[in-house]
Amino acid sequence: MFGLILLCVCLLVPSVCPASHTLQYAFTLISDSARASYFIVAFVNDAQIGRYSSDTQQVEPLLDWMKKGIKREHWETMTSWGKHYQNCHTKDMGFFKDRFNRTYGDRGPFIYQVTFACEVEEDGSVRGHEAFAYNGNEFMFFDKDKMQFVAVRREAEVVAQVWNGQQFSAIKHKKHMEQDCVEWMKLYLTYGKGHLEKKVRPKVKVFPLESGDSETKLCCWVFGFYPRDVDVRWVRNGTQLDSEEQKEILPNPDGTYQVRLTVTAQPAELDTYFCHVDHSSVNDTQIYSLPEPGKRSHALIAIIACVAVTVIIAGVIIVHKCRTKEENTEVK
Repeated sequence: MFGLILLCVCLLVPSVCPASHTLQYAFTLISDSARASYFIVAFVNDAQIGRYSSDTQQVEPLLDWMKKGIKREHWETMTSWGKHYQNCHTKDMGFFKDRFNRTYGDRGPFIYQVTFACEVEEDGSVRGHEAFAYNGNEFMFFDKDKMQFVAVRREAEVVAQVWNGQQFSAIKHKKHMEQDCVEWMKLYLTYGKGHLEKKVRPKVKVFPLESGDSETKLCCWVFGFYPRDVDVRWVRNGTQLDSEEQKEILPNPDGTYQVRLTVTAQPAELDTYFCHVDHSSVNDTQIYSLPEPGKRSHALIAIIACVAVTVIIAGVIIVHKCRTKEENTEVK
């Protein structure tokens, strides 16, 4: 369940500019008739650094440099914040159910999500983002400049009105965004600068997915890169082509990322299609094309091997976690 939530969070959390730094939190409350589960996932830039769950009632730093370098008192403070938000969001859920069930139905599970972020630009200016969603539908966001909650769906207007009427509510949200969040981010950047600002050059493979007499689908697979931001596009004769699918940047088990982009090509003109890749780890646009016929089989073997290794790594991680959990259970 946590892995699925993390994947959704990775897809939903907005990307950031390489020149800026961002601390982001994703809060998720899942409630049904039996029980409620609560999760918090934290990111600096696009690296997952910590998490909290209702099962452990503890904030868990996920990177070695955080565990060794940052004092225990900080994580105790973060745990207090985690418990505070768990209580607040649980109360919010009860408030929303009474008002939203007519729109979204009264059958669970019910999912309440909050995304919160502070971003510091190169010039020192601070931007912020906070949005609220119920069962996958964003219904409200906080505008820190206007100091108010703004409803984006009609059924949320009463919620925004109530929250805007609460004394000091907007002030607390603005302070948390512009001061507390920024201080924590600076702390993490101080101890983890080498890790958080690393750059890994992308690997790229171009290969045919499907071939026919009238058309061929070409795939550009970009993988193993860090940080997350990347621009991938197909170009033919100097013109950028539209892709048939949305670009989804997905996480790899080793902390890097991957993305793939396909295009429909004319079989007789495959050598006129080029995949352009821009990433902060390289200065210039990298351009790739389909390998010559004799080399395609070797490229395909390499691609299959890479996919297999990724699956194996993921499997080993899952098995290790399961065994560790079983051992901990036996000890208890």
